[in-house]
Amino acid sequence: IRWALDGPLGGEVRDRHARLIASRQQQVASGMPLAALPINADVQDMCVCAVALQAQRHNLIAGDLWFPHPADGPCGAHVGIVASGQLIVEQSRTGLELLRVTSGTIVPEDLVHESGSRLKAVTPARVYRLRRMDLVSVVNASGTSSDWYYRFRLEEHKARDRFTERLRAAFAVAPGMSETIHDAGLKDYLDRRRSSLERALKIQAERSQQLGSAP
Repeated sequence: IRWALDGPLGGEVRDRHARLIASRQQQVASGMPLAALPINADVQDMCVCAVALQAQRHNLIAGDLWFPHPADGPCGAHVGIVASGQLIVEQSRTGLELLRVTSGTIVPEDLVHESGSRLKAVTPARVYRLRRMDLVSVVNASGTSSDWYYRFRLEEHKARDRFTERLRAAFAVAPGMSETIHDAGLKDYLDRRRSSLERALKIQAERSQQLGSAP
């Protein structure tokens, strides 16, 4: 750290570090991102403050893309929370809009990732990303039951049901508009089959021509 601070970019490093500290202090004071959810989270609750300290904030402008993390990533499953603004979930390859999410919405990142989708900001938005292991660790370390956590789990369960239903419905309506993991292999198979058929027809035509010219 000292080497980075004393280097030619030390001023920029110190400035970014100071902005990060100020951002996390603001999150703790406001109870974000849990305060953005309809779970009656008390900003004075130490667990709410600890979660706010761990959450990553992403400020998006209209058109920005936000890529969800998979559940089997190096940091495990993540939970997204939209604090303000509006985003759409769209198919990554085609840009097909699947559903819209607004402030106060929990985003199950693993479901969005598994569907081959991403989020795109329609308006300026503020989104938080929280590692599930951090959330569980905070709750377990508190040693007391927090009412907000049970309400959070309920909201998360409803969000997963909603996302699952909408994603399935969207892909069912337009199955041909999205590419699956099998499409590349299927295309290769069809190309090889087409080439084989063309060769067979060519050979057949040559043989027919030879038979026709035979005495």
